[in-house]
Amino acid sequence: MERNNLIKKGVVVSVLLLLISISVVSSIGTVIVENKNVENNFRNLGLRGAELEVTTDKDVYDPGEIVTIYLTNVGDVILYGGGPIVTIYNNESEIVYQEATYCWHELEPEEYITWTWNQTNQQGSQVPNGFYVVEGALYGVGETFVDSSIIAVTEEDLVVHIDGIEGKNGYYISCVTITVLYDPEVIKEVYVNGEIYVEPVVICEDGNPSVDIQVVDWEGNWWPVMSIDIRIDQTEPVVDITWESPDNVQIRFTPICSDATSGINRAEFFMECMYMFVDYEAPYEWIVNWSSIKLGEFFSVVAFDNAGNFESDACSRPTIQSQPNSQSIQQSNNMWLYRILERFPILNPLIIQLMGRVI
Repeated sequence: MERNNLIKKGVVVSVLLLLISISVVSSIGTVIVENKNVENNFRNLGLRGAELEVTTDKDVYDPGEIVTIYLTNVGDVILYGGGPIVTIYNNESEIVYQEATYCWHELEPEEYITWTWNQTNQQGSQVPNGFYVVEGALYGVGETFVDSSIIAVTEEDLVVHIDGIEGKNGYYISCVTITVLYDPEVIKEVYVNGEIYVEPVVICEDGNPSVDIQVVDWEGNWWPVMSIDIRIDQTEPVVDITWESPDNVQIRFTPICSDATSGINRAEFFMECMYMFVDYEAPYEWIVNWSSIKLGEFFSVVAFDNAGNFESDACSRPTIQSQPNSQSIQQSNNMWLYRILERFPILNPLIIQLMGRVI
């Protein structure tokens, strides 16, 4: 009897422990989900999260002058990350300097790390005058924070950096970003197209926009206007391939090509993806004999504009069609005869006599 009571008590205790365990697991699970939801909804709550910004103490530096770099958390939560890794690129995107430390940082909002660069490359030599991209990176758990800024090494008080994907013949085939770098100790204000300059200007419209830069120094002197002409063409040309065969002996491919900004440069013709011919002058065309093509082949043309953009169009093998009221009305039924004439033109007089007509 006493043993049975002990068994019953043991069962009750076990059930209670199981219920407590389920309750604890459920509570923990709820907390984890809630925390995860809060973390994933920073932006829904109006928070940006952690965000890195890389700046320098100046935009323009004399050769050999120390460059002070700031890596700042401009977000609204703590930025956790290791590093930093600082990389300097020249205007050709080549690394001229790179150095890293392996420290763990917990940057509060608006807190920053300071780094300096003495304008030397990896070999310890002074870098030449020009534009440089300063990149800073901090590596968090499952997230990398990277940002960059542009500086200039020059004796000038003002320089203009134009960034975009360069195409052909002086055209850009992307949006263009214009960054004005100047010495604030000499220059008071800069105006771009009549508007005071506060951040890089981005131009994306196709065409030839003119950018006028005006400068006033601290003595009130207005400098001569600096005008920069930019050519942008981001749009592929329009091309539509057509063909005709008035004599059913030759096929003439004539693509209709146009480009509104930079104009058409050339049309390249392909048969079964094999380059066959190029035409640089309108009307663009390529003539090929029927005898030199096979069933199942397809033809394409690629039109290039003067900026380097291109577009293509294709068609399958044209079908031989008879032309009513023409000298080649029976040619589709006598294709073998024309193949012989193409190969042995000496037989033309005899065939003309036999056929009783001009072929």
